[in-house]
Amino acid sequence: HRFDFGTLTYLPAFNRIEEFLSTKQFPYTAGLSQDTLLGAVDGTSTQYTLVNAWSQELRLTSPSDQKLRWMVGAYYLREKRFMSTTTGLDLGLGILPIEQDPAFNSSINPTLSFDGDDNTNKYWAAFANVDYDITSKLEASAAFRYDAASLTQYVSTLQTGGAPGAVNHANFSKPQPKVSLRYSVDDNLSVYASYGIGFRAGQFNQNGTGAAAAAVCLPGVSDRLKAEEVDTAEVGLKSEWLDRQLLGSVALFKSGQNNLASYAYYDEARGVSVYEGVDTLSQGDELELVGALTPSLKVSAGYTWLQIEDV
Repeated sequence: HRFDFGTLTYLPAFNRIEEFLSTKQFPYTAGLSQDTLLGAVDGTSTQYTLVNAWSQELRLTSPSDQKLRWMVGAYYLREKRFMSTTTGLDLGLGILPIEQDPAFNSSINPTLSFDGDDNTNKYWAAFANVDYDITSKLEASAAFRYDAASLTQYVSTLQTGGAPGAVNHANFSKPQPKVSLRYSVDDNLSVYASYGIGFRAGQFNQNGTGAAAAAVCLPGVSDRLKAEEVDTAEVGLKSEWLDRQLLGSVALFKSGQNNLASYAYYDEARGVSVYEGVDTLSQGDELELVGALTPSLKVSAGYTWLQIEDV
């Protein structure tokens, strides 16, 4: 809805994802295998995921043809997610599509291990930004966002590892400011600099993976991952030539990340991937050229150099 002082926008959305994955485990062959020491070594793995998510966003935006431009808004997301992961015995009769109930006594594909959990997750945020033309060539921008999340994990009572029936809860929140300056050298060239803080809520590993990792001497792995936080600085320039037929940009950036969710190892006994939080420092540069060969055909070329190290 358009008012004289701005535009009010409401964006509701619903998203549903249902996915089933299955694969043969070691030795990954089509037929059944026997080992002189281990006996039958064929196995199966499956994973089932069902997600229903409802989101709503409300924002109020000022007209763009004024010296001071602004936007304020709020966001809410409620997500219901179920995930199960199994390992099974391969009898050469196919792979059962296990969802919420394991099939321990199946004569086709008996379930050996079952990990499953229901998750109710709620996310909300408030945000605002202001752009101001200090001069006809210099623009300053400031933005602020506050995110909060409430995550609850209900472990299946049929789970074979961890703590069946456990209920785990975690809250995450973070204020995130950002500032930037942009200077227009002329109509075809502008330079900019920005600094901002970012955030992503933490998450849960499969219940019991922290204790399993400790048992095999892998420190730092937990059932719950902390929130990921990042602070990033960037400088760059953008240019146009030949009446906007050729565009070019260069950017230099440096970013520090805390608790980045990183793959730790694969738990073969339970068929689950385990993640841990790591701290990294990344820096690099990007170059890009885009040229219009015809009104309907563009060609682009780019180059990126990136260095990432653990800290």
